[in-house]
Amino acid sequence: MEDASGRAVDDGLSAWAGLSWDLLNRGLRENRSRAERLRLRRAVDALKARERRNVELYECRDDALLRHFLLLRRQELDQRQEILQQFRSLVRQAYFTGEELLDPLLRIEGALYAVKSRLTDTELLVDRLPVLPGAGESEPPLLALDIDQLQRAAAARSRDALLSRLEERIVDLEYDALDDVTLRLYARAGIDADNGDEHMVDDRVAVGLRFRAPITWRNYDQMRLAAKRTLAAKAALERQRRVLETTRRVHAYREKLQDAFRLLHTRQVIAERLRRSLLLLEENRTGRANLRVLRDMLQQLDEYYDNRAETLAVKEALYRR
Repeated sequence: MEDASGRAVDDGLSAWAGLSWDLLNRGLRENRSRAERLRLRRAVDALKARERRNVELYECRDDALLRHFLLLRRQELDQRQEILQQFRSLVRQAYFTGEELLDPLLRIEGALYAVKSRLTDTELLVDRLPVLPGAGESEPPLLALDIDQLQRAAAARSRDALLSRLEERIVDLEYDALDDVTLRLYARAGIDADNGDEHMVDDRVAVGLRFRAPITWRNYDQMRLAAKRTLAAKAALERQRRVLETTRRVHAYREKLQDAFRLLHTRQVIAERLRRSLLLLEENRTGRANLRVLRDMLQQLDEYYDNRAETLAVKEALYRR
């Protein structure tokens, strides 16, 4: 049996009680090390909190873009609904006069029902989305992206260097050779009875230091080096992930931009057809020719709004990237 200082105590012959304090691992050095590690971890958490804040701001921007394009889509659906209603009236009149079959009328009724359903869903989404402060109706300009510049910006961020230095400093504090060294201050008091004689009792008080060190030391340099290599590998993988993600988004952005130019050309073709239909409508104000031209014009207007809806979806995808 041992007392607090490590001295052997014989049952029945001695009684000792005391206190001990490890000066190195439980004392001022350990307290300073813990305080330093706590400060460094708080700095690391502050940097990561900034990243989380950027994610939250991106989500707010995403909600603002969603509301903006929902408002544009609702306006487009309102206009398309009006055109389809006129188209339905025209085809219904032609059906009752025997100039048109039932199939075109049924197709128009189905398209009108689909537009009304989408309009109802869009209005529900607009009502549920919050109106963010400072969110205007204007759109930012579309810019030509330089993929090399974006890749360099994703691979080299000043915040990453600071984060790496802080994490390496934490590793240096966690792997310290003095952790294996013990320097203990003890104070003990007790009584000794020689040979079990109750009449020979010796009261004693002792204060001292006890030092203990290992014969073979662990290679803390290699442990620190391995931990730092692990941190460096994780940082390199994170940089590589950001570069690949940026490259993928830029390529997707360029593909959507090409789709936008293609849709713009299609819209110009449809607008030219509409202009010619209006000229024909002015030349033929009455008769069956007027009905045919008006029906073609309404069909071209429906195609025009199809193009507008697709263009709006492509434009929204561009802004989200």
